[in-house]
Parts: sequence; structure tokens; C-alpha cells
Amino acid sequence: MDEDGKEIRRLQFVQNEDEAGRLDRQVAGAVAGHEPEASPNCQCKGNFLVNSATAGQPEAWAWKKLEGCGDCAFLRPYAYHTFMVLHQQRQFQTCVRDLPLGHAVFLFDFSENHSLNIPREVQSLHWVVKQATILVCVVWRHACMAVDGVESTAENPVLVKDYVYLLSDDRKHDHRFIQYMRELIIRDYFIGRGIAKPLFIHEWADGCAGQNKCAAGFADVANSKYEWSLLGVPCQRNFFETAHAKGEQDGAGAHVKHAAAVAVISEGDKWYARINCAADLHAFCCERLSRRADSSYAKARASFNQRFFYLVPEDALHEEAGGLHAVDHNASAAYQAVDGTQRLHSVRGGEGEGKLMVRERTCYCVNCYAECVRSIPDSEGCLETSHVDAWRDVELRPATGAAAVRIRGMVEEYAAGVSVAVRRGSIMAVKKDPTDASHAYYLVKALSIWCHGGRREDPP
Repeated sequence: MDEDGKEIRRLQFVQNEDEAGRLDRQVAGAVAGHEPEASPNCQCKGNFLVNSATAGQPEAWAWKKLEGCGDCAFLRPYAYHTFMVLHQQRQFQTCVRDLPLGHAVFLFDFSENHSLNIPREVQSLHWVVKQATILVCVVWRHACMAVDGVESTAENPVLVKDYVYLLSDDRKHDHRFIQYMRELIIRDYFIGRGIAKPLFIHEWADGCAGQNKCAAGFADVANSKYEWSLLGVPCQRNFFETAHAKGEQDGAGAHVKHAAAVAVISEGDKWYARINCAADLHAFCCERLSRRADSSYAKARASFNQRFFYLVPEDALHEEAGGLHAVDHNASAAYQAVDGTQRLHSVRGGEGEGKLMVRERTCYCVNCYAECVRSIPDSEGCLETSHVDAWRDVELRPATGAAAVRIRGMVEEYAAGVSVAVRRGSIMAVKKDPTDASHAYYLVKALSIWCHGGRREDPP
């Protein structure tokens, strides 16, 4: 009955268990020794779909409220996963909201490669669509008077949020691309624009094993405080819980892809059928998307300040004078995997080269936030010790034996695929030195023996 005494009819949909669901329930009961209400050790608490029929009778599935203590072995992994999802999201929000002066937050991820489609294409082109890499990084920093017209202070903090995009025909998404992105942002976005270099960087990413959550990626984080690695800016990398890293960075990448896809098929548009490579995509984005679009609707107003687009050459052969250099995917040492990598949600550099400090749960309480700038943070004063573990030391060990041979073989195989074999008598064009303004290329003829893998050999 409602407040006026009228009868309210509510529909409750109960899905009958099919053959697959019955098999899944039997497997769960066999593995975990659990079936809601039926198992003698059931401690489930809440509403569950149970079979109320007696033996020999047709199944009658209905919702039933169970009054257990809630500590059920079958649901414990899911409960921990749910806790980690909420915990990491809360820590991320705290990290951005309470960002100290001089610090910066990076939230980054690769968008799905953008397909460079051609309108009214011939049928054969449908199967050979070229793609471009889009790496998106959302940057939070404190405002700078010289750039933003206002100075952020401890009494009046002013945070600025910008979107940084790396566009490239290089489709190899690995930890070297991530390292390249960080160096580019520090060198061009901060120092190149007259903004002071960050004192500390707080990174947030998903747990992709090939890009972020791997031993080689951990080595980049551990050595970030050295000038030769990340321009001397230490960082802490935090990971969202598995399958819950979708966020603003994905929306920022989708916006660029949608705008380019619409422009390339609009016959009256200047960019109709003209976005055919990463360079075209970069030119389109710089012309159309650098500034946010104004809106009279408060809910539709963009919360970011500006978009920055960088064109990364596909390889060294596509580098141009005055432009960026390509990502060197081979400049990386091999390390053994860190035990329990998938359980880790925070990593940072320790004391010494190749030393790592790890945590299974991220914490940005007042104490941990203040301790992050120290070379060895103290976890004893953590305000969330009831559910957050302390920092522990891990040493990154170089890969040896069979592992090193396998990794070196992978590197050599990749290098062989992009190298150029030169024999005696061959004539080739060599790109000029950037300081030489008299010639664009030089013609070179091979007159002697050639080198391969650092060894002098007779030409084939």
C-alpha cells in the first residue's frame, strides 16, 4: 500500500536455473564445499537464489534471505576483490584531492588503436586498415603564475588538469613507451613550458603485464630518481584493481577517436578522407581539439584545462630535425619476475639502484603522503594499518641463464626484423646530421666489410 492506501504491485523476476547454472553450482560445491543454505558450513548473509523444493520434487527457485555471519569461504575472494576496488578508488581520489605542492599525478593508459579508415574505400583496403597508437595521460599539477596566471599555494591550492596525448604509427605498446611518455612530459610539458620540474610523481595505471606491472617496468620506477633515468624525478606507481581501471583517460582517448572518425567521413569537412597516418591525426587534433569546447550547460562543461598532442616517430628512419625521437624498444635490461606481482598495488624506488619497495595495498593517509618524498618511507605511523600492509624491500635481480638467453633472443629477433643488411657495392641514402643545412641526404657506397651484432664479418 502507498500513502493513499492504494495497492502497489511489484514484479519480481526469478530466473530458473538452466543446465549450465546447475553444473556451475555443483562445481562450486565440490571445490569450495559450499552451496547457499544447503551446505552445512554455509555462512552466507543476504539474499540468495535457492532451491526450496524437497528431494524428488520439481525445482522451485526463489529468493531467500540468509542470516549467516557473512564469513563464507566461497564468497571471501569476491569480497576481497570488491574491497580492493573501492579501496584503490578511494586512494586515487585522495591522492588527487590532497596533492602536495610540487607534486604531480599521472593517470595513463593506451587507448585501443585508432583505425585510419578511408570513406568509400575499395574492398581490398577493408582488410588492411592502418592503425595509429594513442597513449593518453591525464596530468594533475599545481597552477603556475607564468603559465596559468595564478599561483597555487598551500593556503589556496589551485589544481590544473591537462590531457597529454602521444600519437604514433609505432604500435608496440610496452614499458619503454611508458618510460618515453614520462620523460617527454617532464622535459616538454613541464620544463619546456617554464613550469618547475615536479618533486615527485604519483602514477596510476592498470595492471597490464606488458606495459606497467612487469619487472622491467618496476626497474623504470626504481631508477626514476636518478638523472639518467627519469631526469631525477622519483615516482610511485599505483595500480587499480583488476578489471576496474576504466576512467577518465579512456574517455579522453575515445573523444579524440570519435572526432577523427566523424571528420574523415564528413564530405563537407576539410579533413574528409585526409587522416591516413599518425601525422595526419596529429595535425587534425592540434587544429580542432587543443582547446576544450565551451558549453552553456554546467553539467556539460569540461573539467580539464587543455589538450597537448605529441607526434612520436614510428622508428629512427622517420625522425625529423627538430622533432621528437622514436621510442627505443631495445634499450632495456632483462630482470627476473618479482614474486607475487599480481598482488602488488604500489611500487616505488628503494635505497640504491635496482632496489624496489612494494605494497599490496595503496595508502595515501596523512602520514603515508608525507612520507612518500623520503627515500625510505616509514610505515609505522600509517593511519590505516588495520587493512594496509607496510612497505617491504624487493631487489630486482637481472635475468640469468636460460631466462636471459630467451629474453636476449627475443630482442635480437626483433632487431633483426627492423635492421638493414648491407653488402659490398650497395648504394644507400643516409639521412643528414641535423646541424648540416647544406644537404638533405648523402649517397653512400659500401666498399668494405660490414658489421652485424658488433662482429666484423665478410660480406655475403
